[in-house]
Amino acid sequence: MSGIIKFIFLMLASLVTLVACGLGFIYTQNLWSAPTITSLEEDAAQGDAEAQYQLALRYKNGTGTPQNFPKAIELFTKASEQNHAEALNSLGIAFREGKGALKDFEKAITYFERADKLNFHEGTYNLAFMHENGLGTKQDYSKAVSLYRKAISLGSTTAKARLGRMYMVGLGQEIDFVKAYLYLSDAADEGNAYAQFYVGWYYEFGKGTVASDINEAIKWYEMSAAQNFPESLSKLGYLYSEGKGVEQDYLKAGEYFYRASAYNNANAIEILKQARENCSKEAANNTVKKGLPSCFIAASTRDPIAMYAVGFAYHAGLMNLKRSYENAFSWFLLCAEYGYAPCQVSVGSFYKNGSGVEKNSIEAYAWLSAALNSKHLEDSQIRFSEALKKIIYKDLTSEEKAAAEKKAKQYANNYIVKEEK
Repeated sequence: MSGIIKFIFLMLASLVTLVACGLGFIYTQNLWSAPTITSLEEDAAQGDAEAQYQLALRYKNGTGTPQNFPKAIELFTKASEQNHAEALNSLGIAFREGKGALKDFEKAITYFERADKLNFHEGTYNLAFMHENGLGTKQDYSKAVSLYRKAISLGSTTAKARLGRMYMVGLGQEIDFVKAYLYLSDAADEGNAYAQFYVGWYYEFGKGTVASDINEAIKWYEMSAAQNFPESLSKLGYLYSEGKGVEQDYLKAGEYFYRASAYNNANAIEILKQARENCSKEAANNTVKKGLPSCFIAASTRDPIAMYAVGFAYHAGLMNLKRSYENAFSWFLLCAEYGYAPCQVSVGSFYKNGSGVEKNSIEAYAWLSAALNSKHLEDSQIRFSEALKKIIYKDLTSEEKAAAEKKAKQYANNYIVKEEK
């Protein structure tokens, strides 16, 4: 019996070795087969259209070589002269977006038309997009619908998403929520973020044959947001700020709005602007408790006043937060490093007392010194900081005093708001 077991183990070990060797061989093959910049340049110089296209991508994206848009356009153009479909589409995008070339919608249309004639699905999709939005040509929804259908037949997921939305809002045909959902859900299942957002919208509001289900809506919004789709990021910010389908969380709402604003979402940009303004107004009126929801949202922008308010809320256990000196200290330290003096006073105090952080008299002295170097402390804060500094300094050894003074100068120089430097 033991001989049989030993034989089985030997066979399994041999199999594992063979698989490992096989995978290693495949990996080595891939390493050797990946074209280098030098080999692409040589092939491109010989007129190889695919090499010209691949080299253009390297220059466009800065992969293995410094980014060089003019060089990328030159190579895309050479490849396009040999009717390379992807190069034609890339040139169309460059002229449409003005990247590496002057923005020229009419030129973009020309390149997309040539890519479409070669039945390249991305070229057909982009041509449809130009007709839908009237870029470089008269706006023509019917033409756009026809081209999106062709792009879908060629394998374009993005075209499914766009056509679905056209059915949803009635562009080029009657509004048809059922047909729209069929296209959108199909594209969403294939991972299209645009479509995932609209499937979430269907579930949120219950359109067509889709029953309202906020949990399902959030699932689709989150899938789309994971790909940084701005509308989904902004939508999740709204849901968390309102507590709709999720536990109300202004900090999380702010993070979603901030991520959306990074992609130029106008709604998120405006919400963050209003949140900062309201937070500052309430702080100036000494009614910061009233402005805490706005401050929590604005904290995502690293606005010092907002960050101070969040630290204050954690310190006092406001906004249904469990009191946490550790979390309070983290927020105070973050805004202290942005040069906000009231936060620097709080950090100094926390270090002095060991609240939420290990007690450190030298750090406490340095942060209080940085705060006193600012012009943005009230008289009561100045008196408090000066008194605390004296207490700390009195208990330091000669070596500690020298270290504290050195660090105080360093912090006073490094952690001060720009307009004070």
